[in-house]
Amino acid sequence: MGAIRDRLSGAARHGIRLSRVNILLLAVTVISSVGMIIATNRLNSAYQQLIRETGRYIDSQQNAGMVEEFSGNMLSESRSFLQTGDPAHVMAFYSQMDVIRRQLDDGGTPEEKDAAASDRYMAEAVEAFRTLAEQDIYAMRLKAETLPVSLDAYPAEFGAAVIRPEDLALDTEQKLARAEEILDRADYSAIRSRLTERVDASHRAASETVRQQMGVTTGRIRQELLLLRTLVIAFLAIAVLAMLSNLLLIILPINRSVNNLDNREQIPEQGSFEMRNLARVYNEVLRDNTEKQEELEYSASHDGLTGVYNRAAFDKEYDRCRHDRIGIAIIDVDGFKHYNDIYGHDVGDYVLRRVTETIGSKFRKEDHFSRIGGDEFVIIMKNTGSDRSEDIKLKIDEINEELAKERRKGMPPISISVGAAFWDRENPGTDILKDADRALLQMKQNGKLGCRIYGE
Repeated sequence: MGAIRDRLSGAARHGIRLSRVNILLLAVTVISSVGMIIATNRLNSAYQQLIRETGRYIDSQQNAGMVEEFSGNMLSESRSFLQTGDPAHVMAFYSQMDVIRRQLDDGGTPEEKDAAASDRYMAEAVEAFRTLAEQDIYAMRLKAETLPVSLDAYPAEFGAAVIRPEDLALDTEQKLARAEEILDRADYSAIRSRLTERVDASHRAASETVRQQMGVTTGRIRQELLLLRTLVIAFLAIAVLAMLSNLLLIILPINRSVNNLDNREQIPEQGSFEMRNLARVYNEVLRDNTEKQEELEYSASHDGLTGVYNRAAFDKEYDRCRHDRIGIAIIDVDGFKHYNDIYGHDVGDYVLRRVTETIGSKFRKEDHFSRIGGDEFVIIMKNTGSDRSEDIKLKIDEINEELAKERRKGMPPISISVGAAFWDRENPGTDILKDADRALLQMKQNGKLGCRIYGE
C-alpha cells in the first residue's frame, strides 16, 4: 500500500506519463482485439454448429418420412406387379429403392452419417424397411418365375435374387399363392407396423436430441455474445479513456497555456508528465531569455561603472518629459582629471562610484539619475519647481560635506559643482538643459564646490 501511495503521490506531483498510458491502452486494445477475434470465431463455430444440428434434424425427418412413404409406395408396386405382371412395377420399385439407398448410404457428411447411425430408432426403422423390401423382392421374384418374360428385362439385382429350392419346385399356381402369402402374412404386417412405430419414435427422439443440442448451442451462443458485448464495451471504454486522457493531459493544458505563450509568459506545469516536462523546459528557456533580455536592456540603458542611467537612457527620458514640470541638475566632479592623472584610473573610478552613491542617497527614487559623460551627471527631478531651489542647494551642500570626509591614499577631498534650472525659471532660455548647463558654468567660474540656480 505504501508503494502504491508513493506512486500516486509521484504521479500527482510530476504528472502521469502519457507514453505509459498509451502503452497501457494499446495493450488493453490488443488483448481486447484478440479476445474479439476469438469470441467471433467461437460465435461463428457455435452458429455453424447450430446450422449443422438443424440440418441433421431436417435430414432425419426427411429420411424417416421418406422411409415410411417409400415403403408404402414400394409395397403398392410389388402388389401391382403380382396382379398385372408388368415389369414396369419392378422398375419403379427399384427406382425408389435406389433413392432410399442414396439418401441413407451416400448422402450427408461423415458426421451426419454418424449422427443418423446413432439413432437406434431410425436404424431399426431402416432395418424393418430392408426386411420388407427383401420380402417384396422375393414375392415379385416368384411372380416373375411364372411369366414368359426373360429376367434380362428386369434390373440385374432383381434377376440375381435367389429363390429357395422348395419354392422353385412349386408350380405356377403355387408360386403365385406363395407370393401373395408372403405379402399377406401376419409377420409382414407386424414388420410394417414396427417400421411405422420406429419412424414415429425416430421423429420424437430426433426432436428431443435436437432440442437438447440446440439448447446447449444457443447457451453457448449467448455466452459468446455476452463476451463479445463485454469486449465491445471495453473498446468503448478504451476510446473514452483515450479521448479523456488526451483532453485532460494534452488539449486542456495547451489551451490554458495559449495566452501565456502569446504574452511570452511562463506556462503552468500541468497535464501529463510530458506536457509538464515541456512546460518546465520552456519556462527555463523563457527565464534565461528574459534574464538575458533584461541584462541587454539594462546594459543598453545603464552605465556599466556606476550603475545609473547612461546617456542614451537620459536622452530618451528627457525627450519624453522636457516640457513637463521638471527640474534639471547637471553635476560635475571638481578636478576629476587630476584624480586620473595623479592617482590612476582605479582611483578615478572609485571617485565616480562614491559620488554616484552619495548623490543617489540624497535624491528621490522617481528622479532620473544619469551619467552622460566622463565625470558629468544629470538628474531630472520630476514634479519639481523653483520653490525647491533652497532644498536642492542644501542637498548639494550635504553631499559635498559627506564627500569631503573621503580620504584615500592622501588624495584631496572629493567635491562636486552643480548647475540647476527649473521649468518655472525666470527669463528661460530656449532649453532647460542648456540653462542648467549655463548655471553650472557660472558655478565653476565662481570657485566650484556648490550649486548655482539659473536665474539667481
